Amino acid sequence: MTSMSFIITSILLPIFIQIGVGFLLQKRLKLNIRSLSRVQIYAFIPALIFIKFYTSTLSGAYILQISGFTILLFFILMIISAGVGKVLKLPKKKRKAFENAVILRNQANYGIPLITLLYLESGAELALSIHMVVLLNTNVLLNTVGLYNASSGTYTSKEALSKILRMPMIYTIGLGIICKYMHITLPESIMTTLTIMGNGVVPLALFTMGAQLAETKFDFKDYTISIAAVMRLILSPLLAFAMVYVFGIQGTMAQVLIIGASAPTAVNSVMLSIEFEGDAAYASQAVLLTTLLSFITVTGTIMLVM
Repeated sequence: MTSMSFIITSILLPIFIQIGVGFLLQKRLKLNIRSLSRVQIYAFIPALIFIKFYTSTLSGAYILQISGFTILLFFILMIISAGVGKVLKLPKKKRKAFENAVILRNQANYGIPLITLLYLESGAELALSIHMVVLLNTNVLLNTVGLYNASSGTYTSKEALSKILRMPMIYTIGLGIICKYMHITLPESIMTTLTIMGNGVVPLALFTMGAQLAETKFDFKDYTISIAAVMRLILSPLLAFAMVYVFGIQGTMAQVLIIGASAPTAVNSVMLSIEFEGDAAYASQAVLLTTLLSFITVTGTIMLVM
């Protein structure tokens, strides 16, 4: 079993220190958060995804299994959160923000650094390849269901599809698979460039996350945010654990799927709420609370599954 001191000092503390640096930089310099996010989405993350799929040992069957698991968990959480939102009698806009706080997880800014550091000395390539498949699926879901919720249900299916087709991750993973299985050898200069860019994802993602959290204000009177946090940080990994057991998934794949399910609320849920006039204040508070509490809950999750 991985010790608590190792998880805290070698994995989570480096993550939160870099988030803290981004937080302080934003307070001091007022960085352009949207530009930082776009650099990740359109350059650094696609480079990392391509490299991981190009060099991946995952079979097509494994990719389908990971995708099916991720999508099924997402919709189970969506059904539960929608039911809880109705029981709490939340207004429509707030109920949609509540659902997003539960179903949208931070697989990029938080998940990539977490998996990278956790598997740094053993099985990093396999673990990251699995995580990249999860990341792709969660991004598609975020830009469809998540976007629909953020706009309180006013975003059309045509506009959602257009948004998905603008996502570079989809084309990157396809290109990586084509180059891999057609045995296309890329020039060393291209591989080196993509590797360097991929290596830049971790610090850039964490700095951006810290900068976004620096703009968040918290309302301690709204108890529903705490309910959303419990569902995101505790219910989600418990469901993932049950699904792993039922489907007989073992080893590194089981670990990565459960740990990924314990990630805090996606930072992009705030950007979607701002852009499409959803409840941005609620989304921001959910991101802040789940990120802070994840220091405790993710530690517990890792200790249980490793």
